[in-house]
Amino acid sequence: MRRRLLTGGRPRPPRLELRLARAATRERPLSRLVRQVTGWVVVATGIVLIVMPVVPGFFLLPVGVALVGRRQWLVRWTRTSVKLGLRVAETWPGWLGRIGRRARAAEKRIAKVLRDRRLGARSRPIC
Repeated sequence: MRRRLLTGGRPRPPRLELRLARAATRERPLSRLVRQVTGWVVVATGIVLIVMPVVPGFFLLPVGVALVGRRQWLVRWTRTSVKLGLRVAETWPGWLGRIGRRARAAEKRIAKVLRDRRLGARSRPIC
């Protein structure tokens, strides 16, 4: 009776077919893979150029992240870690706390601009 409820009366597919079906949905087109690799190379080059005193590499970081994509797990993890770090930094006493509060305020402004650009300036969440 339970099989009938789960599968609609059809027999369950063998495990090998399930694995092959999942693998087929996970395949990425070659262009996406090339874009990811290119993006990570650009990000790494930007980080190396930040350390070098001659060439500024700050402009390469946003380009690399745009190539990789915002939804990539490492980009999301980094953004979340930076936000949590700024929350902690704004509670520090003294001049470090002032720097942390200014950095958090700047991060909030940038997040609002990006959100408004993506969703529209008048769209607000329904509470």
